[in-house]
Amino acid sequence: MIPVNENYPIRWLLDSGASGHFTNNLDDFIEYDVGDFGSMGTAEAGKTLYITAYGSVMIEHEVTDEDTGNTLKKRTTIPNVKYVKGLMGRILSPILFSEGNNWTMVGRAAYTMMYKHDLPVLTAQRIPTQEDRLHYVLTRVVKIAETSYKTARLITYDIWHQRFGHISETALSKVPKATEPKVEIPSKTGTVCPGCALGKQTQKPFYPNPKRAKKLAELTHSDLLELPITSYHKFKWVITFLDDYSSNCSIFLLKQKSEATQTIKDFVTGTELMNNTKCLQFRTDNGGEYMPEELARFFRERGIIHETTAPYAHQQNGRAERLNRTLLEKAQAMRLHACLPDSYWEFAIRTAVHVYNRTPMRRLNWKTPTELHEGIKPKIDHLRVFGCVAYVFIPEEKRQNKLTPRSEYMTFVGYIESGYIFLRQRNNRALFVSPTAIFDEGIFPLCPNGGIGRIAIPREPETSTDDLTSNSDNNAPEPSEQGSVPSFDLDPSLYDPNEPDVPPRPTNPTPPRSEPPRSRSPSNKEASDDDDHLSYEDFDPSQKKEVHFRPTPPPNTPSDLSEDEVQPPTNEKGKMPERRRLEREIILPETFPPRRSTRTRQPPLRPDNIYGERSNPTDIERQKQQLHRLASEGGKDFINLLLANAITPVTYKDLDNIPQDDQKAWIEACIDELRALKKRGVYEIVDLPEGRKTVKNRWVFNIKSDGRKRARLVAKGFSQIEGIDFNELFSPVVRYETARLIFGVAALEDWEIESVDVKAAYLYGKLEEEIYMEQPEGFRKDNDNRVWRLHRALYGLKQSGLAWWRELTADPQTKQLIIALVYVDDVAIIGKKTALFINLKRKIMNKWECRDLGETKEFLGINIQRDRKNRRIFLNQENYLEKILEKFDVTSKPTKTPLKSGFTFVPFNGSASPAFRQKYQQLVGSLMYLMIGTRPDIAYATVKLSQQCANPAQEYYDQGLYVLRYLLGSRHYRLKFHGASNEALVAYSDSDWAQDPTNRKSVTGNYVTIAKGCVSWLSRKQKTVASSSTEAEYMALSDCSKQLVWMSQLLKEIGFDLPSPYLNADNEGSIFWASNPVQERRSKHIDI
Repeated sequence: MIPVNENYPIRWLLDSGASGHFTNNLDDFIEYDVGDFGSMGTAEAGKTLYITAYGSVMIEHEVTDEDTGNTLKKRTTIPNVKYVKGLMGRILSPILFSEGNNWTMVGRAAYTMMYKHDLPVLTAQRIPTQEDRLHYVLTRVVKIAETSYKTARLITYDIWHQRFGHISETALSKVPKATEPKVEIPSKTGTVCPGCALGKQTQKPFYPNPKRAKKLAELTHSDLLELPITSYHKFKWVITFLDDYSSNCSIFLLKQKSEATQTIKDFVTGTELMNNTKCLQFRTDNGGEYMPEELARFFRERGIIHETTAPYAHQQNGRAERLNRTLLEKAQAMRLHACLPDSYWEFAIRTAVHVYNRTPMRRLNWKTPTELHEGIKPKIDHLRVFGCVAYVFIPEEKRQNKLTPRSEYMTFVGYIESGYIFLRQRNNRALFVSPTAIFDEGIFPLCPNGGIGRIAIPREPETSTDDLTSNSDNNAPEPSEQGSVPSFDLDPSLYDPNEPDVPPRPTNPTPPRSEPPRSRSPSNKEASDDDDHLSYEDFDPSQKKEVHFRPTPPPNTPSDLSEDEVQPPTNEKGKMPERRRLEREIILPETFPPRRSTRTRQPPLRPDNIYGERSNPTDIERQKQQLHRLASEGGKDFINLLLANAITPVTYKDLDNIPQDDQKAWIEACIDELRALKKRGVYEIVDLPEGRKTVKNRWVFNIKSDGRKRARLVAKGFSQIEGIDFNELFSPVVRYETARLIFGVAALEDWEIESVDVKAAYLYGKLEEEIYMEQPEGFRKDNDNRVWRLHRALYGLKQSGLAWWRELTADPQTKQLIIALVYVDDVAIIGKKTALFINLKRKIMNKWECRDLGETKEFLGINIQRDRKNRRIFLNQENYLEKILEKFDVTSKPTKTPLKSGFTFVPFNGSASPAFRQKYQQLVGSLMYLMIGTRPDIAYATVKLSQQCANPAQEYYDQGLYVLRYLLGSRHYRLKFHGASNEALVAYSDSDWAQDPTNRKSVTGNYVTIAKGCVSWLSRKQKTVASSSTEAEYMALSDCSKQLVWMSQLLKEIGFDLPSPYLNADNEGSIFWASNPVQERRSKHIDI
């Protein structure tokens, strides 16, 4: 028997019956993904263990060569190892080795050998145990994270200050004694920390409360904090819990205030189980989230005393209020120092809790909350500066090829058990978890000033750098009772045992609170006196049996996750949630409700569908596939974090079923909309004439990207009656090819191009018809049967676009030429910078409320770039293209052509599901928008793909992705207009004879240029079957000549008398037919 080597203490059981590799320790991994990956049974009856992570493990071990007897030291990376909490030991599966690595196993009495290509790669020894047949692989797990720390550069005072969430100098000096391993803290440099200056400045003194708890869980403080905007994962609220004895802090992030009750119950239960003790007292303010009967009953059943403050006396819950301020200050200082956007506050506040619990505090005799809570000194060798750059190691199995870099450039945004959370610079800024990285803690990737995390502090012009550096913490005077001198030393550890337990008294001017006032009484102070029907107090919501919500998609949420992208857990310690917790948060049904019909027909689009009221069968099918895909790939925590978005009411009656604070905010948004309508004279309140019917309306709610709630009153145009409520409907807008043609002329003439955006343009349109509309829901007084007589157009009316067009073109024409390209409310003014140009723009902005966008940078979704020196204009849709590439996860393997060589579109004989058909149509629609705007090179491919939309096959979808890969490689292509060329209209025409294998129809292709830039292009199937290539070319020439005639006439109308355009073709027969007015026998049947 081979003796056990003490240098390799970790044993992996080689089990021929195991279905996979398993470990019970997350420290074994060099990289892993978190999620719900199934379960496994155990020998113990009724006990099931759950797989909550999987990844790669690197082991160091010895291999014995049977032929020579030599022992070799090896490092082996084992992929697809599953983490099972509660497993008795580590297990390796020789079957998995054989299948995945082509290894062979040879069993001996004393050991087992694994071979690959006749070379030994693994040795398992028999260990003397009760089960004497068991063989183990003796290893030492390689901890790459330790290696990266040992190779780190010299750490300065500022680095440690930033790692601990911008704590004070006094508290930082106590770190070496209170934590492990012992570190050396350099002296302070004396400069002002910009993160502290921006995120922690205060004027508020505190007052003491000497009463303290004597043991864990004896007294818990809690408070709820609302943030002004939603976070990365759509969180809006933070609920904090502070143990009075140890000062250990826990937080939970909530999407809705109503989640607080269940979160409190979970926290109390978890605290009692983890600490083997009982919660005795729970101190909060008397906010509504702490007062429901369900929570009161829970406290009574567990014998917990719930202490509440007097109304509006937040001082009585001072420790919780002070904790909120401390965490916010830390989070703000770290986030601002790293130049991260506001929505990343959730990562900053989680990190703030992580370092807060590891910070020595004066009131704890310079011990840390973690030490008092867990009984051991916390380790700090893993701490890094929040928001700094990290080069994250990518395991070989996750790299695309051997030339792919071994690490990826990411931003560090938080901690997780045995690892870190990183923000990827690609993949729509998705998150990545790994224990392996090399940090550069002086570089901040998201900072604009070269990545150096030093934020400029606004100051007067005469202020010098010396003035700033001399005003250090050491020289600053003590704050007065009124707090007239700001302090940057704001860490909780600074305060002595008599530190205040109440928030500061307000001073003038009162700084804004980090938490909104808890007033529950409605107010209508903002409503004007003459808006008697807009009063919030008049609002009398009716009950509704069925409630419809629609999810508001986040601005930067990725639609698909790659296998190495995971989301952080929802607790501050980074521990993976238990499966029971996941099942409580979101439960996936086994089957979705059956549809009324088993047919796969597309459901009709009724008016309610237009406004998003109900899901049709196609939506249900798509949601079903998405939910099950995410559940299988990432677990239910993915769904909870990524798909549970902010809830927006769909109908006005849905406001009855949301928290009161949100309800009031939505009603105020409705009032703002009604004020705007009244200010513009959109309506007057009258009695309904006899014999007339009213048009219905509805409220449409939306949350803007900055978190603002927006309500818009929309008429239900489908309830209008033709001949009574409307007559003409047509409303012209500029065509894309017209816009490109004018841009080409602007390049030739070196004209100015400036834009304005008309706000709520439709509301300016005057109605010629007599239209009556019901009063808005929720703002109609009882027994008031009057209606609105509409004088101006409202969004949703059929003639609104026409009314706005008439308003826009009502002014008399001038003899001078100024061109205005109008697409609803987007206006681009083009011409020489004369007094007429300036006056026209000023007149538009004076007549209607507009935003002056200055020189046009974007129009109709097309980016516009100018080289004025060389008279060149460039058009592209690169921003939109990047979004489409990320949406469909096309990030690699670019191609050189839009279509595969020899690919033929043959009608699909099968039947595509509604979900797949919609997915395919989304892809084609995205390509169509690009093709119409600036990409003539994909016109043929897009048209061919669009012809399969009714019943697409998988190969057509793959071909659509192939087009995207072509666009990936050519994403920087632009249309260029060269003004110095002085080139007028030039056209090119061609055809592909009998291209369609099913009906032998040919395909027409043409494009037209001006100033050497493409302004018009076409690719389409011809109407008539051509019996020869000459006929096909002749029909293509006819199409192209029509386009040339139209463009020539348009240019003449705006004052350009150009020479006859050139039309180029490559078929002599078709050129002869087109040049001679002779109709031959072979051309009489042509339908053109």
